[in-house]
Amino acid sequence: MNKITNLQLLFANHYHSLNFFYVCHKIKLMENRKSLGMLGEDLACSYLKKKGYRVIKRNEKNRFGEIDIIAREKSGTLVFVEVKTMREGELKPEDQMRKRKIENFRKSAEFFAGQNEELIGEKRGWRLDLVAITLHSKSHSIVHYKNIVTY
Repeated sequence: MNKITNLQLLFANHYHSLNFFYVCHKIKLMENRKSLGMLGEDLACSYLKKKGYRVIKRNEKNRFGEIDIIAREKSGTLVFVEVKTMREGELKPEDQMRKRKIENFRKSAEFFAGQNEELIGEKRGWRLDLVAITLHSKSHSIVHYKNIVTY
């Protein structure tokens, strides 16, 4: 006959509490990351509009991934924008752009361009940009990298 000791019961309850705490903590981190990303995208859209871009779409999803912002530059060039946002003190936002992420970003843009040829045009073309946003305690800084992938 198996008897469960008070110590075993205490450990089991503690383990489940830790597990529950861990899951709640992960959910909160995910929510914080999502709201951080949305804030970054809002800041990037405002920045692009001030620079004369016209935002066409946001959060365009396809089988290769998601494009944060699709905009048209004053010159008519279609611009696919990846937004990376981080708080000050962490790595730089642009450090998050790894080879695989860039490749999926490129594939997503090519797929969208192929499905929406009327938005491209021979003389205007399209490009991939990165907008890196660092959030400081009372402000933010933006670095805009144009044409991050060359063919």
